[in-house]
Amino acid sequence: MRGLANVAIIALVDEATGYEKLRKRQALAEVLDRYLSDKLNPWTKTFPDAYYENLFRLKGWDYKTLSPGDGKPAEVGKITREVVYRRLHPGIVEELDRQNPQVVPGRRLYKHHQWLSDEIGHPALREHLAKIVTVMQLSDGWIEFERNLGKVLPMRDEQSYFDEFFDGD
Repeated sequence: MRGLANVAIIALVDEATGYEKLRKRQALAEVLDRYLSDKLNPWTKTFPDAYYENLFRLKGWDYKTLSPGDGKPAEVGKITREVVYRRLHPGIVEELDRQNPQVVPGRRLYKHHQWLSDEIGHPALREHLAKIVTVMQLSDGWIEFERNLGKVLPMRDEQSYFDEFFDGD
């Protein structure tokens, strides 16, 4: 009981002083430092063909073997942003957008995955993509995929993530 009371008092003081918001910003900065690299990594094939094959199947599009530079529907980039990067970790997509801005609408100089760290970012992305591809394979259509993806990898904003993170303090 005493430990619970101490945690409650600390939480009240943090909230009253505004330190709670600072703590959340510091925690996000620490996560971003682990996930993102301060240098651009060389391009390597990161997204498996199964990701694109299933994306095209679920959208009802004709699939052809893709290689870098192939013309894909512009929607593929938007879908990848929402399905992959926005669900990877709260705050990641915004920081990637800052590090890798659009040079013309819809075009960036580099791929977002080139800015991920070798230690945390790339392994997390590979694991994340494996889950997404599995959900794609289990889904018969785009709406079913979105529903299933929401169950397996729910979209969480920064606030809900850190509320959950700090509840365990």
